[in-house]
Amino acid sequence: MPDRAACRALALGFALLPGAANAHSSAPGIEGFYLGVLHPLTSLAQVLAFLALGLVFGQRWPRNFALGWAVFAAGCVLGIVLGQMGVPMDAAEPVLLALALAAGVLAALWPSGPAIPAIALAGMAGIVIGLVSTPDPGPPRSVAVTLTGSFAGAVALLLNAAAGVGWLRENARAVWVGIGLRVLAAWVAAISALLLALALSGPR
Repeated sequence: MPDRAACRALALGFALLPGAANAHSSAPGIEGFYLGVLHPLTSLAQVLAFLALGLVFGQRWPRNFALGWAVFAAGCVLGIVLGQMGVPMDAAEPVLLALALAAGVLAALWPSGPAIPAIALAGMAGIVIGLVSTPDPGPPRSVAVTLTGSFAGAVALLLNAAAGVGWLRENARAVWVGIGLRVLAAWVAAISALLLALALSGPR
């Protein structure tokens, strides 16, 4: 029987995501909200960071997840505030790739280790993702709606990634499942390392 806590977490995450039936809502600025929700999926660096963090916290599910998720959410808010203050984000992609690399290594080699490294990575990733969520200048209300969507999309994506991995680990009792998750984490780390090397090498 599926773990009830994981099911509730997944349901909450999906509730935070937009439904296709509402794509043409007449509410002012709602299109910007949906664009914001999808923003965490618009770059490979962000996707790798979410996947790596999902593997880190999913393998510890539900232990440490609530605190890690709260720290990530607080980091997102801080990053959004910094972005609105004009803090530059030129190095956001390599920083996200470095965080994805670190989280992938942690999930592959130390899936049940101390919580502090995982929580610290979640907080740092939240700050960078908040920074890169800064939309183009526009009317304050539209900017606020888009930023709200970006925040909702980011926290929901981490929740679903971690809850999905946690549910799989708790309900699939085969030994190879745990091994497979660690192998996947190693692949995430390897891909992040390659992309980070390319990003740091600069244009040729």
